[in-house]
Amino acid sequence: MEKRDILERLGALCNGAQKVAVATIVRTYGSTPREVGAKMIILEDGTTIGTVGGGCGEAEVWQEAQEVLAGGVASQVTVNLTEDPEAGGEKICGGTMDVFVDLWAPHDLRAAAQATTLIDHGTALSLATVMSAPAGCTAPPGARIFLGADGWSHGTMTDARLDARIRSTLTDLMRGGRSCIAALSLHDSSAVVPAPRRPSPEQMTVFVEVLDRPPLLLIAGAGHCALPLSRMARMLGFKVVILDDRPECATGQRFPDASQILVGNLASEVRRVPLDRNTAVVLVTRGHRQDEEILREIVREPLGYIGMIGSRRRISAVFADMERDGFESCHLDRVYSPIGLDIGAESPEEIAISILAEIIRIRRGGTGQSMALRARH
Repeated sequence: MEKRDILERLGALCNGAQKVAVATIVRTYGSTPREVGAKMIILEDGTTIGTVGGGCGEAEVWQEAQEVLAGGVASQVTVNLTEDPEAGGEKICGGTMDVFVDLWAPHDLRAAAQATTLIDHGTALSLATVMSAPAGCTAPPGARIFLGADGWSHGTMTDARLDARIRSTLTDLMRGGRSCIAALSLHDSSAVVPAPRRPSPEQMTVFVEVLDRPPLLLIAGAGHCALPLSRMARMLGFKVVILDDRPECATGQRFPDASQILVGNLASEVRRVPLDRNTAVVLVTRGHRQDEEILREIVREPLGYIGMIGSRRRISAVFADMERDGFESCHLDRVYSPIGLDIGAESPEEIAISILAEIIRIRRGGTGQSMALRARH
């Protein structure tokens, strides 16, 4: 479940009678089933929404949440997933993860509902949650501040100067797009990002999350490859936009998983799509003229990924035309073409997997290597 979906579920709980605890993975070491920022909601009756990995590790987190719900004090649990598989246990991922568990008050839940609306309108958000604080600090563990790129804010650390410090840190880290623990000094403006495993006892530790809207995949071209690409991307949590100039191909019936379908002049329609680091563009049109028409509009934008399908001859023709018209190589070099990871893909479905694997590799910073081969070296 994506962060945006978890926030939506939290917002829906604001009028309920039950206490609400939230478990968040704040740091990982080695191989873990979920990433930093993954959340699970635990209600007073034991119901859970979302997951931090399942199995015995999640059971430990659930048990910790029961104590937080009963006592009202935020807590952290370290889940060790390095158990020897020969011992017959279930912890065989090979890593550890630190999970912070705290209560969300009704006003926090209402803020989550507001945050969901802002994300849906394209506003970048961040959330700072106090994990630990030195003696004399007024902010208790679990205190939180939401901050939107548009200036919207919710929450307080009960100290105006500290609130300003937290908001400044949120603004800086929002630009980087990565969630992490930050260690802040209360005596000066210094901050250590990411925080060390054992920060100074005089520092406050704050988990800073970037709450972007779901990643967007613009598929330019509504042909055979676009069909499985749209389906699989939606399964991976992408918002999918289809773009084509052929109304008979770009239809809701053919692309039921698409959030938006744009039909018309390619250069004009592509300008309607939010082009930023959270956007991936895949050019799988019917010809190099259509590829080039769109590429001219987007190649200078700060996109997370641009990939173009086609033969080397088709790709070279597009690049040569654009270079003659003054497009610089530093922009054209950002285009992944030929597109996708080399997995020997042949069918449209296999090509879609290859393309999405490359997009995931770029987003997550992977190597594309075989995990088994990497483990042998």
